[in-house]
Amino acid sequence: MRHLFIFFCLCFASIFISCGDSNENSELLLTNSNIAGTFAIESLTGEENETATSTTGAVVDLATSFLLGDTFQVNLTINANGTYAIEGLYREVKTTTPNGGSTSEITSILATDTTGNYQLNGIENTITFTANTGTFLVGTYTVNTLSQNRLSISKNSEESLGSNTIRRKIIIDFIRD
Repeated sequence: MRHLFIFFCLCFASIFISCGDSNENSELLLTNSNIAGTFAIESLTGEENETATSTTGAVVDLATSFLLGDTFQVNLTINANGTYAIEGLYREVKTTTPNGGSTSEITSILATDTTGNYQLNGIENTITFTANTGTFLVGTYTVNTLSQNRLSISKNSEESLGSNTIRRKIIIDFIRD
C-alpha cells in the first residue's frame, strides 16, 4: 500500500510540474495585432559566402565570413498600424576566412536608427520592411517564429558584382519586452 501511495504522489507531482502556461511559447498567427509590440534583440548571426565564376563557368570560393552580434542595446517597436522603428547600438564581430588565406576578425560598434512601414504576408510567412529613414531593417524577411514572447526572422540575399556573387543569410531573434 505504501508503494502505491508513493507512486500516486509521484504521478501527481509530475503532472503538477509539467502543467505550465503553454500559451507563452505557442505560435501566433502572423497578423498586425499579434506582431505589434516592443522587442529587444536577443541574437544576431549571419554568414556571407563570396564566389567568382570564371569565363569557363568554373565557380571558385573566394571567402566565407561569419557575423555575430552582441552587447545589444537595440529596441524594435512594431505598431499595429503598419509602422516600425528600430534604434540603438550593438557590437558586431565579422570573422572572414579567404580561400587559402589567414582568418581575420573585424569588430565594429554599430548604430541603428531606422523608421518605416511594414507589410505582412501570412501565406508566405514574411514581413517586408520599407524604411523611410535608416537602413538596418530593410527588405523581406521570413518569420521563423512568432509567439507571445519571441520573434525570429531571417533573410537570404544574393548580390552579383561582375563575375563575383555574394550570398548572405542573417538571422535575428527578438524577445518581447
